[in-house]
Amino acid sequence: MKLYCNFGWLDGAKPGAAILWLMFALVVGGGCGKSHSTPPPVASPMVSDSTSSAPAPAATPPSVRIQSSVPSISANTGGPTPIQMLNRAMLGWEMKNHRRPHTFEEFAGSAGFQMPEPPPGLKYALDQRGFIVLVNSNQ
Repeated sequence: MKLYCNFGWLDGAKPGAAILWLMFALVVGGGCGKSHSTPPPVASPMVSDSTSSAPAPAATPPSVRIQSSVPSISANTGGPTPIQMLNRAMLGWEMKNHRRPHTFEEFAGSAGFQMPEPPPGLKYALDQRGFIVLVNSNQ
C-alpha cells in the first residue's frame, strides 16, 4: 500500500520538514486575530418640530480625549534624561560583557565614552536592581 500524503519523505527532505511546513502555514495563515469591524454609527436624535421646515443638522459625537497614564519622554524634556541614557548604555555593556558591573566605577571605566557630570552634591551609583541612580556624595 502506498502513502499519498508522505510529505516528509520526499527526495532531499527531512522527516520533520512536513511538521515545520504545517506549523509555518498555520502561523502565516492565522493572522493576528484582530477583528476588522467598524464601530456602530452614532444615532442622531430625532427632532419632530412642526414649525421648522429646515432639516435638523446632524449631531456630531463629542470629542473624547484619552490621556495615557504613562507620560512620554518627549512630553517632559524633549528627550531622555542623562540617567536614562546611562542605563541604556549599561544594558549594552551588559550584553557585550555577559554580566552586570559590580560598581558604577567599573562600568564608567570600560564604557568607552565620557560620563556626564552628576548634579552638585550627588554621584552615580548602582541600586539593588542594577540600575544607575543618583545618591548623595557622602554615601
